[in-house]
Amino acid sequence: MNKVRDKRGDLSLRKQIYWFLRIRKGLLNRILDCTAIDIEYLVYSGPNSRVYFGRYRYLEDGVRDVVVKVPSKEAFRLDMIIEETRINAQLKNERIVEYIGYYRDAFNDMRIVSEYMPGGDLHSFVSSRKNILTVGHIFNFIGQIAEGMEYLSSKKIIHRDLAARNCMLNRDYTEIKIADLGLSRHFNSDENYTCSSPVRLPIRWTAIECLGQNGEILTKSKFSEKSDVWSFGIVIWECFCRGEMPYGTEEVRDVLPRLKSDWRLPRPSQCPSGL
Repeated sequence: MNKVRDKRGDLSLRKQIYWFLRIRKGLLNRILDCTAIDIEYLVYSGPNSRVYFGRYRYLEDGVRDVVVKVPSKEAFRLDMIIEETRINAQLKNERIVEYIGYYRDAFNDMRIVSEYMPGGDLHSFVSSRKNILTVGHIFNFIGQIAEGMEYLSSKKIIHRDLAARNCMLNRDYTEIKIADLGLSRHFNSDENYTCSSPVRLPIRWTAIECLGQNGEILTKSKFSEKSDVWSFGIVIWECFCRGEMPYGTEEVRDVLPRLKSDWRLPRPSQCPSGL
C-alpha cells in the first residue's frame, strides 16, 4: 500500500482510516464549529504546544471563556493528538480542567478547547512574593491535586507531565484543577505504560527510573502511577520553595548519580517534617 506523507510523520492510508474511525466512534459529539471560536491572544508558547485565550459562542446568546491548545507538529503525530482528545473526552471531575471539544482550523490542524481558569497556573501564583502563602494554603492545594491524580489513576491514566505550571487556579485562588493531558496515556494490565518513541518530557519532574545515565528520557521508559507520585513530590517541593527550579542550576545528568544513591531534594524550611 502506498504511503501517504503527513506533516506529523508517515502514516499509511490504513492508519489514517483507523484514526478517522476512532474520531467518529468516540469523539463525534465533541467536534466544535470552528466559526464559533474567537482567538483573542497567545497565553503560552512552548516546545510541545501553543495555548491561546479565546471565546466560544456555544449558543445564540451564550459565550464562554476558553483556552485553545495547538499541539506542535514537531512534538506530536496525528495519532498522539487523537489519543489526547480521546483521554480528555473520558474525564469528568472537579479536579480536572474540563475538556470542551476540538476543531480543525483553516490549515486542517487540530485545536483542543478546554475551560479557562482565570487564576492562572500554580507556579506563577506561588512564585509571586506579593501572594501570602501559608502552610494551610499549600496543604489545601496539594490535597486537591492529590484528589485529581487519584481520579486519573482510577481511570488507569498516567499524566507524565505533572508540575505546578500544569495546575490551574480559579479566580479567587481557592480551587485547583489539573491541566495539560497532552502526554497522558492509559497504562496496561501491568500498571505500566511503555514509551515506544522519543518524546519531550520535563526531565526535572520525571522519575529517575525513566531516565538514562545522562539524564535523557529512555526510549523504552516504563511510566506508572509511581512515576506520577514522584512528580507530585516535586510539585509539593515547588510550592514550599515558592516556585524555585528543582535542582537549581545543576544539570540533571550531574544530579542523577546522587538520586540513584537515594539522595533527594532537601526538605524546604517551611515544610512540616511529617510531610
